Amino acid sequence: MDVEPAGKRGEAQGSPPEEPACELPDGQKLDHSMFLELQAAFEEELKSREMLCQELGVVKVANQTLASQLKDAESRNVELETQIKRLKEQIEGMKAASEEGKSGLSFPVDPPPIPCPEQLCLTNSPGWTWGAPKRTGSP
Repeated sequence: MDVEPAGKRGEAQGSPPEEPACELPDGQKLDHSMFLELQAAFEEELKSREMLCQELGVVKVANQTLASQLKDAESRNVELETQIKRLKEQIEGMKAASEEGKSGLSFPVDPPPIPCPEQLCLTNSPGWTWGAPKRTGSP
């Protein structure tokens, strides 16, 4: 928007030199105080725009940082999901192998019985072991 001071053109048209005016491109005249107000408002808008551009730059940097962190987290998530799947498959394989008796590991189905007080005296007798059949005929 080109605004020419009316002091140069206005003098030719008969404006008093004490009250300088500006003439707008469409021919309207603008007094000096209004011109200064508009100029101050325009400068404020420029400052606001500059501050917004700076804030936008900060937000863009933060956005890039968060996007990078999200990408890393998603990558780690995929790795962990793959590891979980692999571990589940190993567990299933171990269960299947133990059910078929191929694992070589034997887990007791029932724990050994806890001896009664009468049986505790038998622990000192020779040949007594957990799970051994009870001796018959001895008190």
